[in-house]
Amino acid sequence: MGTTFTWFNIPIIYYLLVLALILPRIPYIGKLFNIINTLIHEFGHALMALLLQGRVYSIEIFGDTSGSATTQTKNKTSSFLVSISGYLFASSFAWLSFYLLSAGLHQYYIIGLSALFLVILLLWVRNRFGIIWILTFCVLNSFFIFYLKSDIFTYLIATFYATIILVESLFSTLILLYLSIFKHKESGDALNLQKITHIPAFFWAAIFAAYAIFIVYQIYQQFTPYFQIRF
Repeated sequence: MGTTFTWFNIPIIYYLLVLALILPRIPYIGKLFNIINTLIHEFGHALMALLLQGRVYSIEIFGDTSGSATTQTKNKTSSFLVSISGYLFASSFAWLSFYLLSAGLHQYYIIGLSALFLVILLLWVRNRFGIIWILTFCVLNSFFIFYLKSDIFTYLIATFYATIILVESLFSTLILLYLSIFKHKESGDALNLQKITHIPAFFWAAIFAAYAIFIVYQIYQQFTPYFQIRF
């Protein structure tokens, strides 16, 4: 890939990393970007419930970037696996994202992500904000892919999505770790796991954070050539 300028000869991924760090912190509009990771996180819970022959009643996504998946499982072990799957799945999805992009599947990645969100919408999302967000996301992606038809823009959008998922999957675990220490009752999945296992929420939050950091390291190590692309 190349154009007539080099952007100071700095690999494009580092611009996107800065963007992924800054945009979600902007009041109001920034939160819209975090929802990509939130939706993947909640789908992780839902997918595990289905794999364990449980039921998924709904997935809700809210404007404050929080979400919830209402599931039914058969036993305590299933409940444990569903509760632990959200953060681990989101981090693993970040790795899968960069694997696909490093294989040059940028357009298919955007289409696949949109298709996944549409399936989630059709099956489980019923709250207004969630419906509007997913439809807007998919319409914008259709515009990017089928109207603009720009390889460079497709590369940028796909890499931005993957970077957002990577950054937010890490940040969300660090926030959970903080909550498990200082605001115990707000520690979400970690608190649920504490109730199931009687092991402190801090332990589970630390596990999630450690796994997220490991995934970040693996992505950088395994896909280093992708991180060197310059325009």
